[in-house]
Amino acid sequence: MDTTALILALAALAVGLLVGALLRRRPTEPAAPPDELAERLANRVAGELRREVEERLRTEQATAEARERAAQEAIRGLVDPLREGMSKLDGHVRELERVRSGAYERLDQQVVSTVQRLEELKQVTQRLDGAMRSNQARGQWGELQLQRIVELTGLKEHVSYTQQVQQVGEGSGRPDLTVHLTDGKVLYIDAKAPMAAFLKALEEQDRAAQKPFLQQHAKDLLQHAKAVADRGYRGDGASIDLVVVFVPNEAALAAALDADPDLLGKALELRVVLTGPTSLAMLLTNVSASWRQQALADNAVKVVDEVLSLHERLGTFLGHLAKVGSTLDRTVDAFNRAVGSFERRVLPAARRVEELTAMADADRLDDLANVEAQPTLTAGDEAADA
Repeated sequence: MDTTALILALAALAVGLLVGALLRRRPTEPAAPPDELAERLANRVAGELRREVEERLRTEQATAEARERAAQEAIRGLVDPLREGMSKLDGHVRELERVRSGAYERLDQQVVSTVQRLEELKQVTQRLDGAMRSNQARGQWGELQLQRIVELTGLKEHVSYTQQVQQVGEGSGRPDLTVHLTDGKVLYIDAKAPMAAFLKALEEQDRAAQKPFLQQHAKDLLQHAKAVADRGYRGDGASIDLVVVFVPNEAALAAALDADPDLLGKALELRVVLTGPTSLAMLLTNVSASWRQQALADNAVKVVDEVLSLHERLGTFLGHLAKVGSTLDRTVDAFNRAVGSFERRVLPAARRVEELTAMADADRLDDLANVEAQPTLTAGDEAADA
């Protein structure tokens, strides 16, 4: 109930009480003065009104308190699950924060480690770049690549190839590798290819800016081929009239051929072959296969020689075995004649002695049996069986 309705109700109650009091006044009572009557009426109305208001206030207060308790219970029923959920959420958030902090720490460590490794890689790259720009370093790298290819193809050092051997005769060069062929010829390989212009081209990002460096790289390779041709590798009489220039980087050789498509032809006119790791591996694989075929052929000749020698030794052995057989035949014949003489001349007299003396069976002489002669193996019989 709102305040306005409460006031109107109290006013109506006061008017009703006043009218009832006037009607209940007894006629015998003397009339009171108007001011006294009004004061008493006002006091009575005020008292009744106060009691009514207090009662109404107590009722409204009790109702409000009940509603407040109900509201608090309802709010508590809503807030408690929310509080528990917030508590759990806070725990999850704290755990996530802890995990995040640990992850950020590890990430920070990894970033620091990555930066250090990148710096180390940068230094190594710079050293490698500096080394690749050195003619001596490039030569050593090319020789190392050449050695790996030789090992992979199965060639044997000091048998099918030799390293850094000074030429003899009219040749004056010192090739990085001398490959020995099965026919007595040799193939010379040089592993010092120019790479400076190619490395400069790699530093450029624009294709147009790379072009002049790649063209210079092709010219450098052709000039190197001319220098190799002038070393007199083919003048020692053992060369196959071709010299191999090994470029230890396929990309470098491909870039040169792309800049100058006639580079291979120009080099061949100088009797120089430009090869990369793949083509050189195929070439040396063929050489290794030819050496294996040669080894098989040599082994086949040796096998034939051994078989013939074994056949000769078998013939000698069979001759000796035939002599042993003939000797055994004569021995068996003599033994059988001795057994016959013993049985005819000696054994009957021994039997009579045994009978006259009543000799026990265990003490009597045993009979002798003839030895059967076995067929002899002769060289002619062995040939027939074969």
